[in-house]
Amino acid sequence: MAMEYSRFKQYIIKNFEGKRVEEKSLRNSIHIDDYNTYYHVMLKLVEEEVIKPIKSSGPNGFNPSLHKRYQVIKLDETSDGYISEIKKLHPIFNIEGYLNSTYKYSNDRDIVLKLNEFFRDKITLLEEPASINERSFQIFGIEKLIKSDPVFRSVLAFNNNLENFLNMYNTPEPFFEYIINDSIDITEYNILIVENKDTWYSLRKIMSKGKNKLCDLHIYCLLYGEGKKVTRKKDSLTEYTQINYSNSKVVNYYYFGDLDMEGIGIFESLIYANYDLNIYLMKELYIDMLNEAKAVTLPKSSEQQQNTDGNGFFEYFNERQAKEINELLTNGVYIPQEILTYGFLKKKIEKSDTNDGFSR
Repeated sequence: MAMEYSRFKQYIIKNFEGKRVEEKSLRNSIHIDDYNTYYHVMLKLVEEEVIKPIKSSGPNGFNPSLHKRYQVIKLDETSDGYISEIKKLHPIFNIEGYLNSTYKYSNDRDIVLKLNEFFRDKITLLEEPASINERSFQIFGIEKLIKSDPVFRSVLAFNNNLENFLNMYNTPEPFFEYIINDSIDITEYNILIVENKDTWYSLRKIMSKGKNKLCDLHIYCLLYGEGKKVTRKKDSLTEYTQINYSNSKVVNYYYFGDLDMEGIGIFESLIYANYDLNIYLMKELYIDMLNEAKAVTLPKSSEQQQNTDGNGFFEYFNERQAKEINELLTNGVYIPQEILTYGFLKKKIEKSDTNDGFSR
C-alpha cells in the first residue's frame, strides 16, 4: 500500500493541484484493483490534507462510500502552509485548535480571515452593539450571512468566545398586539392571547377603551398567538414580557384557542415554555364554545394532531365539562374558536359590567 499511496499522491498533486476532481476520474486513472485498498488510500489523502471532500456532492454509491467530488489542496495551503497564518490570528480565535486541525482551518479559512481583517482594521466598531444583520453587513457586506451561512455557524461553534466578542444582539420576531387601554395608571395588565387571526381581529374591532371587559376581566391588550408560534422558545412570551412590561407589578395572560388536541397542546406548551409567567385559560369562552356547538355539526379533527394528556387544561373544568370535552375529542371532532362570531362576542362585551378597575 505504501508504494501505491505515494504514487497516487504524486499523481494527484501533479495533475490536479488546486482543482476539483471527480472521485470516479481518480478511480479510473489510478490502477488500484482492490477498492478497499483504494478507499483507505483516499482516507489517508484526506487525513494528510492533500484532498478534502466536497460534502455537498454526496456519496459515490460504493460500500464503504467516498464522496463524488474532492478538492485538491494547493501546496501552499497544506498543513505547513497554514501554520504561520494561524499563529498570526487575533487571540479571540481558537488558535491551538486550528493548529491541531489545519483541515478544520481550511474549511473555516475564508470566514476567519475576513473576521481577522475586521478585527485588525475596525475593531473599535465592536464597542457599540449591533443587530446580527447590521454586524453581518458591517463585516462581510452581506446582511444575512451570519444568520444563514453554515460555515459561519461552524466557526462560532469552534471559537467559543467569538459570538460574545462580536457584540451582537438578536432582533426578536414580534407578536401582533393591539393595546386597548394605554392608561398610565394601570398596575395590573390582563392580556388575552387569541390563537387564530379571525377571532383576534373580531375582538380588536369590538374592543376599545370603555368596551374592554370580557369574562369579568378588563383586557389591556389582545395578543395574536399565531397557532403554535406563541409557544416558541426563541423570541418567547417571557422575552416579550421582559421587554414590554419590565416595570409592571402584575402581568396576567389568558389563553383562548380552538377546542381540539392541538389547541390544548399549545396551552400546555405555552405554560411549560414560560413557567415564570402567570398564564391562565379563558375558561368561560370555552364553555361558550361548548354551548354554541350543540346546535351545529362539528368538523373532523386533523389526523396529524398529537395527543396530549391536557392535565393543566382540564383542571379548569368540572367533571361534567371535562367529560363533555373528552367525548368530543374521542369522537374525532373539534370546535374552532371562530364558532364565537363577531356578533356573539360583541353582545357578550356590551353586556359586561363597565365599572372601572382591573381584576383577574
